[in-house]
Amino acid sequence: MAGSVRFIEPVQTATDIRPYEPTTKAKVVSIEDSLRFVPERISIDDLYTEPMATGPELGHALRGLASAKGAVQDSLDALQRGEWIASDDAMQRVQAMMPELFCCRALGDGFGAVVNALKFCFENAKGGAFSKEQIVAIGRAVERVRAEPFLAFGSAVEIITRLEDSGLNVDPPAFATLTDLLDVEGLY
Repeated sequence: MAGSVRFIEPVQTATDIRPYEPTTKAKVVSIEDSLRFVPERISIDDLYTEPMATGPELGHALRGLASAKGAVQDSLDALQRGEWIASDDAMQRVQAMMPELFCCRALGDGFGAVVNALKFCFENAKGGAFSKEQIVAIGRAVERVRAEPFLAFGSAVEIITRLEDSGLNVDPPAFATLTDLLDVEGLY
């Protein structure tokens, strides 16, 4: 039988093979419904659950930033109650965490830039109390870098600009002396 096509029926070799039956059905969603979908944000702690997989710096930084965030909140709460000394004490706890966070700057240029700026904010304050606006700006910077420890340098510049906008000095303390020296010499 030249030119004819023969169909071979499949042979079932095992008795437990069942035909495919889908268990879920696709739902048709309108464009309006899809625009209303807001994905749930995953927390940084859920994202990086295994410290050995991410390296010791990240785990150390996340713990330090969580402590700093809590201390900033303690400072704001004390300020709200009119307890100026307790507010300042909480900010001193944040300052004490900066050298440890500085050791984690290998996480990225953005992380390092924000931590350096925060470190210099405290050094330039020379023990003086921060205003509520400044405490909020520090808290937002800490919260942002904790939520995005691998943030881009451009994002870090935006955070640092907000710190400066609140009246904080983010430049190294020696920078003022250097600019004064260059200005005196007429070179600046």
